[in-house]
Amino acid sequence: MDYRGFLAALALGAEGVEIGTRFLTSPECNIPRYYKDAVLDSSETGTVVVGDGTMTLRIIKNSAAKFFGNRNREKSDGHRIVDYISGEADSASAIMPAGQGAGLTKTIQPIPEIMAEFIDRSRDLSVKMRQLMEDKG
Repeated sequence: MDYRGFLAALALGAEGVEIGTRFLTSPECNIPRYYKDAVLDSSETGTVVVGDGTMTLRIIKNSAAKFFGNRNREKSDGHRIVDYISGEADSASAIMPAGQGAGLTKTIQPIPEIMAEFIDRSRDLSVKMRQLMEDKG
């Protein structure tokens, strides 16, 4: 979700990272504003994995997530779950996929700014880490 996680993944041997949730809050992403706000307002525990078996999904916690997570799948109070794509949803009823790092995103930024921040801050931090290792060596 941010340059620190990106650099950590590279340090652990990854050749790339998946940062789809970070792009949800970009102006280029065509999702409803309430979905972007849900990502921005999310905490470090703001997502939950729902589903079982081979078809699981991490989504932002809301009323729909609680209902969807109900193992009994009982109907309750006429509550229905709708996909944000349908245009019928709101911040309580929509299933909004998001990665577990959603709580780290606090701004809406264009994709070129997000990528520049990842690259520049990762480079700066890696230089600091290298200097720290050289000073200790």
